[in-house]
Amino acid sequence: MRRPNFSMNEFKDWLSKQEDMKKFFDLNEEEEVRVAKPKNKFLGKEVVAKMSRNKLEETIEPQEADADIDQLLDELMETGGVITGINGRNLVIEVESGTFQMPRFCVKIVVDE
Repeated sequence: MRRPNFSMNEFKDWLSKQEDMKKFFDLNEEEEVRVAKPKNKFLGKEVVAKMSRNKLEETIEPQEADADIDQLLDELMETGGVITGINGRNLVIEVESGTFQMPRFCVKIVVDE
Protein backbone atom coordinates (compact mmCIF):
# COMPACT_ATOMS: atom_id res chain seq x y z
CA MET A 1 0.00 0.00 0.00
CA ARG A 2 1.42 3.36 -1.04
CA ARG A 3 1.32 6.34 1.30
CA PRO A 4 -0.09 9.58 -0.10
CA ASN A 5 2.51 12.17 -1.03
CA PHE A 6 1.61 15.46 0.68
CA SER A 7 4.42 17.94 1.21
CA MET A 8 4.56 20.79 3.70
CA ASN A 9 4.47 23.32 0.85
CA GLU A 10 1.29 21.75 -0.54
CA PHE A 11 -0.27 21.91 2.90
CA LYS A 12 0.68 25.59 3.30
CA ASP A 13 -0.79 26.36 -0.12
CA TRP A 14 -3.99 24.50 0.77
CA LEU A 15 -4.20 26.31 4.12
CA SER A 16 -3.74 29.72 2.50
CA LYS A 17 -6.72 29.02 0.23
CA GLN A 18 -9.07 28.25 3.11
CA GLU A 19 -11.22 31.38 3.49
CA ASP A 20 -12.30 30.78 7.09
CA MET A 21 -8.68 30.28 8.17
CA LYS A 22 -7.54 33.48 6.42
CA LYS A 23 -9.96 35.49 8.54
CA PHE A 24 -8.31 34.40 11.77
CA PHE A 25 -4.66 33.86 10.85
CA ASP A 26 -2.11 36.13 9.28
CA LEU A 27 -0.02 33.86 7.06
CA ASN A 28 3.18 35.80 6.49
CA GLU A 29 4.54 34.80 3.09
CA GLU A 30 7.67 36.96 3.31
CA GLU A 31 9.29 34.77 5.94
CA GLU A 32 10.86 31.46 4.99
CA VAL A 33 8.64 29.73 7.52
CA ARG A 34 5.04 30.85 7.68
CA VAL A 35 3.91 31.72 11.17
CA ALA A 36 0.22 31.87 12.05
CA LYS A 37 -0.56 34.91 14.19
CA PRO A 38 -4.02 35.83 15.46
CA LYS A 39 -5.03 39.22 14.15
CA ASN A 40 -5.79 41.98 16.60
CA LYS A 41 -8.86 42.87 14.57
CA PHE A 42 -10.70 40.28 16.67
CA LEU A 43 -10.25 42.34 19.83
CA GLY A 44 -13.67 43.60 20.82
CA LYS A 45 -15.50 40.93 18.80
CA GLU A 46 -18.30 38.93 20.32
CA VAL A 47 -17.90 35.21 20.97
CA VAL A 48 -20.43 32.48 21.67
CA ALA A 49 -19.87 29.07 23.23
CA LYS A 50 -19.16 26.28 20.78
CA MET A 51 -18.91 23.38 23.22
CA SER A 52 -20.96 21.88 26.03
CA ARG A 53 -20.86 23.48 29.45
CA ASN A 54 -18.94 20.50 30.88
CA LYS A 55 -16.18 20.80 28.27
CA LEU A 56 -15.96 24.56 28.79
CA GLU A 57 -15.64 24.03 32.53
CA GLU A 58 -12.51 21.94 31.93
CA THR A 59 -10.81 24.67 29.89
CA ILE A 60 -11.75 27.95 31.59
CA GLU A 61 -9.04 29.90 33.44
CA PRO A 62 -10.52 32.82 35.45
CA GLN A 63 -8.38 35.97 35.71
CA GLU A 64 -9.54 36.70 39.26
CA ALA A 65 -8.75 34.16 41.97
CA ASP A 66 -12.15 34.55 43.64
CA ALA A 67 -14.18 34.36 40.40
CA ASP A 68 -17.31 32.23 40.32
CA ILE A 69 -16.71 29.82 37.42
CA ASP A 70 -20.38 28.79 37.31
CA GLN A 71 -21.49 32.39 36.90
CA LEU A 72 -18.85 33.08 34.21
CA LEU A 73 -19.96 30.02 32.25
CA ASP A 74 -23.66 30.80 32.68
CA GLU A 75 -23.12 34.25 31.17
CA LEU A 76 -20.99 32.88 28.32
CA MET A 77 -23.63 30.26 27.49
CA GLU A 78 -26.56 32.68 27.69
CA THR A 79 -25.28 35.97 26.26
CA GLY A 80 -21.76 35.31 24.98
CA GLY A 81 -18.72 37.44 25.73
CA VAL A 82 -16.25 39.88 24.20
CA ILE A 83 -12.59 39.25 23.28
CA THR A 84 -10.40 41.65 25.27
CA GLY A 85 -7.03 40.05 24.57
CA ILE A 86 -5.10 37.21 23.00
CA ASN A 87 -2.63 35.14 25.00
CA GLY A 88 -0.97 32.57 22.75
CA ARG A 89 -3.67 30.11 21.72
CA ASN A 90 -6.04 31.40 24.37
CA LEU A 91 -8.52 34.21 24.06
CA VAL A 92 -9.11 36.56 26.97
CA ILE A 93 -12.90 36.85 27.17
CA GLU A 94 -14.92 39.29 29.24
CA VAL A 95 -18.46 38.73 30.44
CA GLU A 96 -20.47 40.92 32.80
CA SER A 97 -19.22 39.20 35.97
CA GLY A 98 -15.54 38.91 35.09
CA THR A 99 -12.74 37.95 32.72
CA PHE A 100 -11.28 34.56 31.87
CA GLN A 101 -9.02 32.79 29.38
CA MET A 102 -10.12 29.94 27.19
CA PRO A 103 -8.64 28.16 24.15
CA ARG A 104 -10.00 29.69 20.95
CA PHE A 105 -11.39 26.35 19.72
CA CYS A 106 -13.97 26.48 22.54
CA VAL A 107 -15.79 29.53 21.20
CA LYS A 108 -17.05 30.84 17.90
CA ILE A 109 -16.06 34.38 16.95
CA VAL A 110 -19.02 36.30 15.60
CA VAL A 111 -17.74 38.01 12.44
CA ASP A 112 -19.74 40.74 10.75
CA GLU A 113 -19.78 40.00 7.03
